Amino acid sequence: MNEKEIGYINAVPLVDVMLVLLTIALTTATFVKEGALSVDLPSAKAQTREAPKVIRLTITKDHTYYINDKEIAQKDISAQLTQFSREDLCEIYADKTVMVEDLTDMMSLLNESGFTKVVIKTKTAV
Repeated sequence: MNEKEIGYINAVPLVDVMLVLLTIALTTATFVKEGALSVDLPSAKAQTREAPKVIRLTITKDHTYYINDKEIAQKDISAQLTQFSREDLCEIYADKTVMVEDLTDMMSLLNESGFTKVVIKTKTAV
């Protein structure tokens, strides 16, 4: 059989494709940067809304309770919660060895006190 050997590679189509990809990349890269558009915002007389406070509720492995790093007896938690706004964010930090019942009791107590913004803090899995 007579087969022709190709002694070279035609690089023109390869260069054409690479130039098209480069053009697309450069065109879209200018829009990726956040805040790239300069906008002169108008001023307003209304006051900015204050960020909600965060209430840190902690349950340790030996069943010690804390509100914002201040130790408190479990029976006094309801009374202490009255000093906070119901719009505040409640973050529950519970040791992983704490019984689920203790955690649900804390969540029920917050619900009964009128707190609706409640989160359970966890570690990010590696």
